[in-house]
Amino acid sequence: MRFLERPEQGTYLNNKKFRLFGRGLEGKVKYQFAADQISHIPTVDVIGDFGCGNGESTEFLQKYLQSNFNLNPFMLAADISGNDIKVAAQRRMKNVRFFTQDLSEPIALQSNTHLDGAVFIEVVEHIKPPDLAKKAIAHIAEVLDPNHGIMIVSSPNRTCLSKDRYRSYNQFHAQEFNQQEFSEILTEAGLKIEQTFGQIQIPNSVNQTLDIVRMLANKIPSKRQQFGLLMSLLIRLVQPSYDILPLKDGYQPKYFVAVCTKK
Repeated sequence: MRFLERPEQGTYLNNKKFRLFGRGLEGKVKYQFAADQISHIPTVDVIGDFGCGNGESTEFLQKYLQSNFNLNPFMLAADISGNDIKVAAQRRMKNVRFFTQDLSEPIALQSNTHLDGAVFIEVVEHIKPPDLAKKAIAHIAEVLDPNHGIMIVSSPNRTCLSKDRYRSYNQFHAQEFNQQEFSEILTEAGLKIEQTFGQIQIPNSVNQTLDIVRMLANKIPSKRQQFGLLMSLLIRLVQPSYDILPLKDGYQPKYFVAVCTKK
């Protein structure tokens, strides 16, 4: 199977609709990267968007695949929030089914239906309790096409952030992973990692300097979130590009993005 090994740099923020997308710029770039990867699948009939929220990501994926690759897959879009799914359904998109799904439970698809592609972006770090993350990934992997299906999964890299797995600077994150932990949770869930990419990669020397901010955050817990914002700002000053590229030796990415297939 052919994968997009190196996306063209500087292309992800040129689309005005993409900039207006509801998630932050970092998240928007991940979704375009996922769409680019999906376009390389030999057969693209059914795509799953898990953690779809109010449906903006699903709408973007569908329109991007249609306009750039003349692909019109059926979209299965799920979220644990019933309220978000109600909002998503109001988009009245064609060729899409929005549904509520608790990923601690198996995903019920019609007989002989498999996903050609699955997107699980900016979700795994929010799953509570944290030990359910592997189960959620495994349930998506179970419905992935065993021959050519791919799954794109992202996670913050705690080595580049707080360094603490369960005490993120982001109050909404239940956990964050280093590279080994991220790889383990994917493989233990039944996935084969084809390649792991990095978004916003900074030199190890800079990351070591940021230990000063981490020390202050630990000394003043009440300001932990503010120190996290400061760290993100400093990282962006060092690396202003949002491009998702192969991991570089001597660098730490702020986010991992893995392209996986079913074992």
